Amino acid sequence: MFKVHIFNPDHDLALANGTALYTGTQRAQQMSRDLKMLPISYANYGDFILVDNEVEAQWVIEASRNYNFFVRPVTLSELLHLNSDYQIEPWGWNKSLYHRLRKKGIPPNNMIPEGNIDQIRELSHRRTTIEFNARLREKLRMRTLPPLPVEFTTFSDVYNFATHNPGCFVKMPWSGSGKGIYHATDWQSSNFRQWCEGALKSQGSLLCEVGLNKCIDFSLQLMCDYDDVNYYGCSLFNTDSHNQYKSTLVAYPDALMELLENEYKNMNKILVAIDDVAKEMIAPKYYGPLGIDMLLYTDPKNGKLRIAPCVELNFRHTMGMVAMGYAELIDFRPNQVGKFAIEQLTDPRSLLNPEIRVMTRVDSNTKYAAVVRKGVLD
Repeated sequence: MFKVHIFNPDHDLALANGTALYTGTQRAQQMSRDLKMLPISYANYGDFILVDNEVEAQWVIEASRNYNFFVRPVTLSELLHLNSDYQIEPWGWNKSLYHRLRKKGIPPNNMIPEGNIDQIRELSHRRTTIEFNARLREKLRMRTLPPLPVEFTTFSDVYNFATHNPGCFVKMPWSGSGKGIYHATDWQSSNFRQWCEGALKSQGSLLCEVGLNKCIDFSLQLMCDYDDVNYYGCSLFNTDSHNQYKSTLVAYPDALMELLENEYKNMNKILVAIDDVAKEMIAPKYYGPLGIDMLLYTDPKNGKLRIAPCVELNFRHTMGMVAMGYAELIDFRPNQVGKFAIEQLTDPRSLLNPEIRVMTRVDSNTKYAAVVRKGVLD
């Protein structure tokens, strides 16, 4: 069965809203237009990319030729008359997207069951990481794992946690790419109180985690199919001081895993436990891509390298999956590495550089571009 890919970057905001009436921000609409071709990086051979017009369709055709990878453009009107058996595959499923597609005429049997949408939203709540980490602790029997996240429903509890854990991270239940996270270095400020009280009012609770002396951010990319979990690959990425996503390494997948295994000797033991917990806890309830963000950090007591095996769970496609796909499309060598990022453009001419690969369409109205800058892995 072919898939029809849709990039909906406002997915996490739509989950937070939780209703069919959610309307994307102007920024999200611009990103959706500019980065419409992003799913080419993880599409299967012969899949479709949903486009709005002939100009976008031509870009998909040209990209297929450039990367020697067959994907097809399809407009909404063409899709409604398509004889092929297909399944809609968005960046992530939420109630707003489902109802927009239904209004446009997409039949229910070409999408996931509507009843699964609420289940995806519930799984995407950050409290899921509490149970996931608790199960990992039972399997791993490691005393060096960081404390479990804690969920609070009042500001006084959040404030008390931040007071006893300076530099902790406070997270909204639904948000993505590091958005909705407050690095509480100023927990006594009015800004912190206003942020927390606004989040509690809109989302009902906050998750608090102790701050860690982070060394490496990385993630596992898995595919769940209700019965099993399949390993797709791993990725290393960069964030800012508030854990907001900045960029991802593009490299030969085995080279990245070798790097992680060299840094942390018990990596295989961790991966086996994650696979077991994902099969037991996630796979029976969910079909689709799953990204698990992790990190390596130094223990302040002895300076040893430790692991936080589940910082985030993303029930959608991720930039790590995109970066892995680009490594294959560009045909990276085992020792080659690049940096993938979504860059905000002030002048498209800034991308006219032989060391830059622009992976999405750019025209005079483009504000965001998917870019790979090449380098070499030392």
